[in-house]
Amino acid sequence: MILIDFGNTRLKWQVRVPGGEIRSRGAGVHGRGAQLPALVAGMGREVEDPQAVWIASVVGPALEAALVHEVGRWPFAPSRLVFIRAESTRCGVRSGYGDPSRLGADRWAGLIGAWRRTRRATFILSLGTAITLDVLDGKGLHRGGLIVPGQRSLLHALATSTATLPEVSAPGRRALGQDTETGMANGCRLMVEGFIREAEASIGRALALDPVRIVTGGDAGTLDPDLLAHWQPEPDLVFDGLQALAEES
Repeated sequence: MILIDFGNTRLKWQVRVPGGEIRSRGAGVHGRGAQLPALVAGMGREVEDPQAVWIASVVGPALEAALVHEVGRWPFAPSRLVFIRAESTRCGVRSGYGDPSRLGADRWAGLIGAWRRTRRATFILSLGTAITLDVLDGKGLHRGGLIVPGQRSLLHALATSTATLPEVSAPGRRALGQDTETGMANGCRLMVEGFIREAEASIGRALALDPVRIVTGGDAGTLDPDLLAHWQPEPDLVFDGLQALAEES
């Protein structure tokens, strides 16, 4: 099967054989669609026969349609193509949203992937363009979550909401900045780290949980290693959830 995580900035994919072994994988920045043809063509070169394609997407309809168009150019047409959507219950996980369809597909797949691994109360921290913290209790109920901007989004907001602050892409450090750029980068890093500390502590107290802590997403390496030392890295969490959904379908 072919599994795709179509994020705000990057498209990641894996080809898995029955049982879950990863045969090949890839990832790249899609540039709001500009780089999509090359990314999908590279994926297609790994497809040796018609296979089902399962996709967790957080982009809009136009980019989803562009992905379908590019997949249609593969030598082997998919046997099935599925954009997953959050539901009230799947794979042992129950949504805590009043309207389950409002939960992002990547978060839904991540919850399912986490439950498949732990079968107990779990915090899932995803660090990317947006930062999400989702909570599963010991019965597989999604108790809810938090969403804040990631470091790059914070920095971009500063640059676009002010007249003179620059665009900054370099990750910050735990120090005072000696110029505007490092002041912005270091300040945004500390904001993110403060959110993680406070959210973990306050949610744990409020819900009286002793959870497994899982971290995923590409920005984990830009933060204080001590902060995440007790968080279990699981970079394939969304793919694990997609596989579980495919196997249950």
